[in-house]
Amino acid sequence: MAKKKTTVKLKQTATKKKEVVVATKLAAPAKSKTGMVIGIVALIIAALIAESYIIIQKQIKFSKKPTFKSTWSASSNKAISGIQVYGESAYVIDADNNQVCRYDRTSGKLTGIYQAKINTCSAAEGKDGIVYVLIADGTILKFKGEKPAGEIKIIDGVTKASWITVDSLGNFYVADNDRKAIVKLDQNFVKLLEFAGVGTTKDKLASLGKIYMSPMDEVYVLDAVTKEVKAFSSEGKFLKAFKVTNIEKFSGLEALAISPGGDVYVNDFNGSMILEFGKDGKIKGKFDTDSNGSFKVSYPGVVAGGSDGIIIVSSANIGVFEEIK
Repeated sequence: MAKKKTTVKLKQTATKKKEVVVATKLAAPAKSKTGMVIGIVALIIAALIAESYIIIQKQIKFSKKPTFKSTWSASSNKAISGIQVYGESAYVIDADNNQVCRYDRTSGKLTGIYQAKINTCSAAEGKDGIVYVLIADGTILKFKGEKPAGEIKIIDGVTKASWITVDSLGNFYVADNDRKAIVKLDQNFVKLLEFAGVGTTKDKLASLGKIYMSPMDEVYVLDAVTKEVKAFSSEGKFLKAFKVTNIEKFSGLEALAISPGGDVYVNDFNGSMILEFGKDGKIKGKFDTDSNGSFKVSYPGVVAGGSDGIIIVSSANIGVFEEIK
């Protein structure tokens, strides 16, 4: 009997040991799965934190404002149809009064008046110091100081000139509103080449009013029909295009200012806002005041400049800003 009891106890002990081993084997995968779940949850939390950080940083950048420099009032502030910046001078186009007024861009001091007999469209400051004023019939008036110094009546191939500007080498660019073409001329107004023109391909335009030079001598236009900003090289090669989708209603007053880094500023007249796009065409920010709230942007009719990081906005008065950094 004693032997049988001993045998039974040994069997029971062996059975319990097997149960412990089995239970241990079953518990090990459970612990492993728990660890995996914790690890996955930790990774998800880390990813969410990183994503939140990126979103917050984008929001901070998006909400950045420019630095206010000064404000001044043009004598014909209500009749401004455009502003062009050359060096330290801001040329204010006053079509209603048939004149262009030159101001110190920072102080607003009036430094010159260029009078025409009919509506003025645009102005350019040549390398020779001559001021060239384009008027409504396509004639370009030349001024030395404030005195008339001749005129250019016919530009080869241009049927309806609407805007004139100049690059860093002194070459002129004229927008032909009729043919949606950009004509490049040398310092003597001899035609060098022509590009853009009417069409639906990426290098063509549906509308053309004004043209803008970047600090790198790239030619920018804003096509009001397709709502696209397009850029060309100084030799007429198409470079890029991007949609301006953040303006709900175009007014026809939209203009461009291009910074040294390639950012593009566009005035949203109806939205009382200035929009900033990166060189990749993505919206980077917008503002209706500066970082200190010194100047309020309201129905901005013009944005100009940008080549050295200084941007001019025409609102109730003229506001001068350092670009957003």
